[in-house]
Amino acid sequence: VEDNIKCIEVASKVGIDLSGFMIVGLPGESEESLKATERFVQETGVRVSVHFPLPLPGTPLYQTGRDEGLITDPSVLMRYFSEPQLPGTVLQPPAVNYTDLPADVLVDWAMRIAKVGRSQDADPNQHGKAHADSPF
Repeated sequence: VEDNIKCIEVASKVGIDLSGFMIVGLPGESEESLKATERFVQETGVRVSVHFPLPLPGTPLYQTGRDEGLITDPSVLMRYFSEPQLPGTVLQPPAVNYTDLPADVLVDWAMRIAKVGRSQDADPNQHGKAHADSPF
């Protein structure tokens, strides 16, 4: 986190516009870590897009989902790879919820963090542009 803040400060000083790509809902995510993420976005002033993990078959994250019984039917997961994600919308809950939080709580946090990230454009002194692929 400290390295990210330092990079943001250096980039900002030299006029480089930044934006962040956040993934929420990875293993170990909690309301406390989500609060810290929200605080990070607010304090750094970086515009962010917020996404849920979408584990690809063959990756350690996918295997974790299989091992923990979170992915029981891989064909159901595969539909997430073919459905378009439109900017400004939430089409579905996380494909795989690796947290102990209910999916609706995780979605609420994702939208809350994304809202803070979008509000960064309200200040003309803040850097960062929108991600074209942002689902929020």
